[in-house]
Amino acid sequence: KYDYKTIGADLASPANNHLHPYGLICHSELLKLWEYTGDTYYLSRAADNLACFQQFIARYDGDFNARTSMVSEQWYHTNWNHPKGSMLQLAHAWCAGMILYANLSAQEFGDIIIDAESREIYALDNLQIKETEYLDPDLVITLANQSYSDQIVKIRHSKLGVTGEIKLTALEECRVLIGGNTPKVEYLEIDHWEN
Repeated sequence: KYDYKTIGADLASPANNHLHPYGLICHSELLKLWEYTGDTYYLSRAADNLACFQQFIARYDGDFNARTSMVSEQWYHTNWNHPKGSMLQLAHAWCAGMILYANLSAQEFGDIIIDAESREIYALDNLQIKETEYLDPDLVITLANQSYSDQIVKIRHSKLGVTGEIKLTALEECRVLIGGNTPKVEYLEIDHWEN
């Protein structure tokens, strides 16, 4: 019904069979492991874990039967004590707190990260990377802000550091040129769309 993507979720335990956001407690450590080792496995896991739980923050009262900003503590991926595909209709403050903590810890790393070695691109914010195009040594990416809020997006290159920032208004999609040898970020095209 909600098209919820479970990639990045973590399992509570075999005896308590549901997915929950508690793994976000080690989000900053995963990012630091990537930074120290250069192994994108850690960066990818951090990005997947955060993206998984950013999907279900109630945007308004009544959004999936929740109140504004509520976050469930349990998603059922099996028929355990609730039907598969459902979620606990109860929010715990720590669930929203884990998402806030992960978002805050990601701020020092950037919202979009380009790994120079693998040439992979990772989103650490509620953004969709729709398309990538390499124009050696530069890169053009199409980003979509799927939220109802404006965002300042910090773009980081693993070798060059933070290369710049762009502002994406709510429900905006844009093409951005990112420098591969010198720090630069340029808007190429902006499109506003309705969700």
